[in-house]
Parts: sequence; structure tokens; C-alpha cells
Amino acid sequence: MMRGAAAATSLPPSLGSWRRPRLHGASVARMVRELDAGVLRFHLEYELRLWLRRRVAGLHTEHPTALYLETSSYCEGACADCYVPAVDRRRHLELDADTLERLIADAERLPLAFVCLVGGEPLDGSVAERNLRLVREHPRTRFLICTSGEPQIGRDLVRELGTLCNLSLLVSFEGLAETHRRIRPRGSFERACAAVHTYRRQGRGMCGASITLRTDNWREATSRAFVESLTAAGCHFLSYAPCETRDGRQALDPERYAHALARLAALSASATALIFCHPFGQILGGKVPTVQRLRSLTVDYAGNVYTARRGPSFGNVHRTDLSTLLARPDLRASYGVPEATGAAPAPASRHQGGDRGGLRGVAAASDGSCG
Repeated sequence: MMRGAAAATSLPPSLGSWRRPRLHGASVARMVRELDAGVLRFHLEYELRLWLRRRVAGLHTEHPTALYLETSSYCEGACADCYVPAVDRRRHLELDADTLERLIADAERLPLAFVCLVGGEPLDGSVAERNLRLVREHPRTRFLICTSGEPQIGRDLVRELGTLCNLSLLVSFEGLAETHRRIRPRGSFERACAAVHTYRRQGRGMCGASITLRTDNWREATSRAFVESLTAAGCHFLSYAPCETRDGRQALDPERYAHALARLAALSASATALIFCHPFGQILGGKVPTVQRLRSLTVDYAGNVYTARRGPSFGNVHRTDLSTLLARPDLRASYGVPEATGAAPAPASRHQGGDRGGLRGVAAASDGSCG
């Protein structure tokens, strides 16, 4: 569910080949428990959208399955390895409304499993209503909003979020309290948990956690204590992806990532929450799939297009339509090889804004970050 590093992650042969697990007593009991929470409905809808995308795409398996839109750059956070430059996090740089409408229309035609709104902080007061309006006006599209949980998610916002049946909330976590604060120095594990709890108690939508795996948190983030703490807070699903380094590579080497996924696989049979990992999809029945089912495409707040957020840019949506960009051989190849050719991203500039479909400035205040 989360945008990850280059999609060419591989697993050691020791993990073996994956077969679709058969239902057994524990699986049926788990599904019954999930019915009231709506997790099963979410899972079936998610799988249906992936199946439909494959049917429409035909042989073009290099097309993305999810679109990540950085609707705004602004964020008051100072998280380690944030992909938004510090100077842009203090500016209100946004994708304009016309560009967002065009991208959502493209996403509906593909179709994609989901569209994830990220930042910056997408629930900051400067952009929250605009982002929610986008969700409200496109009921056919499944949306996720990835937030740090730092903005005050009170009754009014939860009530608004809860009316959007096509929306799921995704809150970023990096580990238990001490680790979370170290990676997100302006953040709080307790406030993030409170955001999940408030949404779960007062809202009616799905709520999940987004976790980036790094060299200094992967063991804790794949521990039973961490998984159970997020489940207790109210998370219906957990989404894991390796953190990207500044040169677009994965922070974890393939062997460590394989160990992390094996730990999650061992927990998946007893965990109440669904567990997803990038790029393989859901971990179910103690097995990690070896097929890369998830392929993310990111459009940043300047309109640059990536398959790995810190990798090369494959063009800009202000100059070329998305369908043309998706037809590029190098973009398609990037989903299957560790490195891809491309160009340096276009710089973010306020001069791209206004009627030309670029960035525009807005005034606001904010709390927290989303990464």
C-alpha cells in the first residue's frame, strides 16, 4: 500500500515458491472476526480492483497498480530521510485542481487498485478540505490518505472522513514510541495512535498503518509487540515498504528485507490486521508471495513522475499526459529491473502555478508530517 523503492525486490530461494493458501479453520475464524470491522469487504474490493486492472491491461503487466499523488509539499515535520526537501516543506507548493482532475480521470480509466493522497501533510488545514473534496467528487475511485496523525483529528474531521465510503485512512508509524520519536522528532507515537483510535471509534471507514523499514527499525517494526500495539490502536491493516535512500535505492539490502518479510509472514497467521508488503501484496497463511503484484506510480507536487520516489523522473504531467508517459519503454522496464534510465526531476517553482497547471501558493498553518 505504501510507495516503496524500486520494484525489483527479490527474495532468497530459501523462502520457496508461493502458492495461494487454502482456507483452514483458523482462516475461516479470522474471516468471521473481520466481517464486523469491514476488513473482508476492503480485502475483496482491493483484490477485485487488481483483477480488473489486469483484465483491462491485458499483456501490459508493466502498468502501475496504484497512483500516489503529492497534492502539497507543506509540512512542519522534520522526519529522517524525508523525500520532500526541507525548503519545499516550508512552502505551499501544490498540484493544481485541473491537473488533479486529469490524473484521477486517468486512474479511473486504467483502472488502478487505489489512489493514495500524500504530502507534505495531506490533512493539514491548508489542503485538507481540498483533498477531501477530491475524494467526495470521485466516488468510483478508492482513495487512501496517508497522514502523520499529527494534525488534530477531532470529531469534525472524523465526521467528514467517515462520510466518505471510498476513503481509508493510513497513519505513518516507524516503530514503538522511542523509535518513532527518533525518526520523526516532531512526531509522537501516542498522538499517531490517538488519531487511529479516534477515527476507528467515531468513523466508519478502514484505517491502516504505513511503516517504512530501515536498517535501524526493521526488527522492531516486524515484532509481535509492534504489530499488536497497532492492532490494539485500531488498525485494520498494516502496509510495509523499504525506505528509500537519497540515491533511490532501498535502505535495507535484499537479505534483511527477506528476513523482515519472513518475520511478518510468521505473524500473519495470528494477526488480526491484514499485512501487506511492497511490492508483493498481502502476506497470508505464513507465506510471502514471490510475484510482484504492486507497482506504484508517484506524481510529486511539481508534476514529476516516478516509479521510485528518489529514482529518475520519467517526465512531467504538466508537459505530457499520463497515458503517453506510461507507454515509455524505460518507465515500464523500471518495474522489472533494479535501476532505470530517466531524467532529473523538474524543480518545484511557484512560477509553474496559476492557469498553466503548475504549482500555486496558499497560506496556512500545519502540524506534523507524512512520509
